[in-house]
Amino acid sequence: MSLLRTLIIPTLIPLALLTNSCMEQDPEKKARLEEKEAIREERRLETSRGTNEYIERKYTQIAERKAKAQAKAEAEKAQREAERISKEEHIKELAAIEAAIDAKQQAEAEKEAKRLTACQNYKGTTFETLTLKDGTEYKDAKVTSADAIGVSIMYEHGLKRIPFTNLPDEIGKICHYDPEAATRRQQLEARIIQNQYATMEAIEELQAMAKREANSSSPDKKPRLRKKPHTQNSQKGSISAHITSGEQDIVLNNGQNMRIYTKPRLIIYATSTVEAVVYLDNKRILGSVTPGKTRTLKTSIFNKSGSVVTLRDRRTGDILAKALTQSLDSPGE
Repeated sequence: MSLLRTLIIPTLIPLALLTNSCMEQDPEKKARLEEKEAIREERRLETSRGTNEYIERKYTQIAERKAKAQAKAEAEKAQREAERISKEEHIKELAAIEAAIDAKQQAEAEKEAKRLTACQNYKGTTFETLTLKDGTEYKDAKVTSADAIGVSIMYEHGLKRIPFTNLPDEIGKICHYDPEAATRRQQLEARIIQNQYATMEAIEELQAMAKREANSSSPDKKPRLRKKPHTQNSQKGSISAHITSGEQDIVLNNGQNMRIYTKPRLIIYATSTVEAVVYLDNKRILGSVTPGKTRTLKTSIFNKSGSVVTLRDRRTGDILAKALTQSLDSPGE
């Protein structure tokens, strides 16, 4: 190794000296080398300037993003503060409304208590002749009860309930007559009567179901179909349903009549002013209904003891119409 160094280094040193001496002797070559070196230096400077500009642009973009983010955060904070203030004001308004409602309810309760006391105290009042606003007269009348609507009297021919609107104004003042209280009382009595009728209908339906079950258990009696259902329609939709008979008479080629028995089918006619869906027993979807068109639906799979067909609004789910089919054991009409 030392031998190679000894041979190579002395050889290279004269070669380098020779090259330098050639360059000194050739000024054009030296000028070209200097020009190339100047070009390389200029390129390095351009690259450096481009890098600096890129870095400055990046810093500028970062600063702009930070400024935008800060502005957005401040705007969101201001919006949240405005919403908080708005909610607090809304809560205060609701509290004021609730306080006003409580005060009104308390005043109405006091007024109602005074009216009830006056009506109770008026019970037992007697009249030799009670003359109404329409001119009707009742002899030997006695007040049996009084409420928000009017006064009930017992007279020589029986009992009569007379509203305050037909009684003398003095009686209305004594009993603290209030038209709004009278309206509420009338609505309450109407609901009570409606519930009583609904209860009676439910009892009758239960009795009819028990009778149908008793008839169906008898082997000598053949069940027939009932085709008239109970329907509840509205302004937005209507629905009707009936069960086709499982019996059909056909005429053969020889002119003889033959009765065949087919599977009963439930046929439904539905019309709606909105997009609607037909449900069977509130579980199974039979089909949809297009606004303004009548849809006919058929199915042989239904509850033979009675089914509920419902027409519902597709968007809200509200019931638009309802139809109740009778049991196959019900007698035909």
